[in-house]
Amino acid sequence: MHGSAVEHSGSAVVLIGPSRSGKSTLVLELMAFGARLVSDDLIVLHRSGNRLVVSSPPDAPGGIEASGFGILAADRVGSAEVTLLIDLGLRETERLPPLRQRRLLGVAVDVVHGAGNENLAAATLQYLKSGRIA
Repeated sequence: MHGSAVEHSGSAVVLIGPSRSGKSTLVLELMAFGARLVSDDLIVLHRSGNRLVVSSPPDAPGGIEASGFGILAADRVGSAEVTLLIDLGLRETERLPPLRQRRLLGVAVDVVHGAGNENLAAATLQYLKSGRIA
């Protein structure tokens, strides 16, 4: 599947969206906050019981794309449980949006519309650390 993923505090976020929508940029920002790379550009999703797990394809190149730098070296996490999906192709119109979910392989995953959100990296990290209460 076309997308990227990072893990922090035992939870993973999957980033999807059109080419050049900012997936790798957000991955780099999250890594600067201490998140660990699962995979950049290509991901594999599978179900384990009632959990959704993301990993890197076995033949995927390592590293993270950094515009203006090239492919930067980065250690990868083998796999992680997905708790959040960010769609960088969709823009949020509400300041406090309703909880949205999408079913992936039969597992409900929280969804955030991320295009144009200036605090997306910080909010994503806080979500991975502590979840959402409203």
